[in-house]
Amino acid sequence: MYLCLHQIQVFKEKPIQAHIVEIDLSLLEAPSDKDESSYLGSGMFGSCQKMFYRGTHVAVKSFSSATSEDVKREAMIMMSLQHQNIPFLLGISTESTPKLLVMSYYDINDKTFTMYTALHSKSLHLSQAIWCCITLQLA
Repeated sequence: MYLCLHQIQVFKEKPIQAHIVEIDLSLLEAPSDKDESSYLGSGMFGSCQKMFYRGTHVAVKSFSSATSEDVKREAMIMMSLQHQNIPFLLGISTESTPKLLVMSYYDINDKTFTMYTALHSKSLHLSQAIWCCITLQLA
């Protein structure tokens, strides 16, 4: 447990250089395979779809009613949370509607994988110490 807490302390002291990139929308493509579901989920602020950005699978969050400043603020928060378990922010699009947040996409066996999925999984068996370590790293 000490090692985990020590790693977190070192992580938080690392300086973060944040530069948000406005992406070119013409480089975003929907999956061409009709059998592949691109819908990942939705929430109070918008929806999330699986797409391709420069040939790589990405998750694209589209905001239903957010301002450019709201999207930039969320992007800054994501960039400050540099951690292996948090999607990497590739860029944003605030010059068109809907506003977009483009981030790395994680899956296991072609199924989406999120912290919510992990927490509610009956097949994922981790000790209380490991869950505590993960929670502290994400806090």
